Amino acid sequence: MKIKSKLLLCNLLVLSSIVSVGFSSWIIIANPNVSKSINGLFKVEEVINNNDYVGISDEFIVFEYFDTGFINGDTISTNGTIEFKVIVHVDECKKLFSTYDLKLTTTLGYSDGVDTDLDLFYDYLTDVKVNNSSADYFLGDKIPVTTDVNVSGDTDLVYSYIFTFQADSQDDFRNNIFPYLVDDNISFKVEAQLSET
Repeated sequence: MKIKSKLLLCNLLVLSSIVSVGFSSWIIIANPNVSKSINGLFKVEEVINNNDYVGISDEFIVFEYFDTGFINGDTISTNGTIEFKVIVHVDECKKLFSTYDLKLTTTLGYSDGVDTDLDLFYDYLTDVKVNNSSADYFLGDKIPVTTDVNVSGDTDLVYSYIFTFQADSQDDFRNNIFPYLVDDNISFKVEAQLSET
């Protein structure tokens, strides 16, 4: 019996030690002498209302058309235009940017969701004017036009854009432009962006 009682006592002690370790608590204290570091890249951007800095006026004119050409006044022509104005709010730009010399990039393209095979920009864009002066542009799905802007003055700056499209003939318009304008429900959008030079 002595062996059984010794075994029983040993088992009880082992079980009590397991239970004691299982329910022990640990206290962790931060050591102020230990430095911590976090590796990673954090990018914090201000949330701003873009319309406070640059906007597009309500005077947005998109060419009208008939089956044989663009409508210009009371005549049908082989050329049509998209016209709009971009306004740079000088006082707000002075608060945001660290320089007065900025770049205004204005982009004309099809609206989101337009699915068409009409290469209006590649095949028919013939001229882009900013404030009645020819501007450099790059052909693509969208047409970006970059303009140097100086916001050192006191009044808002207005930039007038005219994009001119030219069909080779009324037959060219009827066969290669008109069907897409009607069937593909084509619409356009303009984006304007300011950045430091």
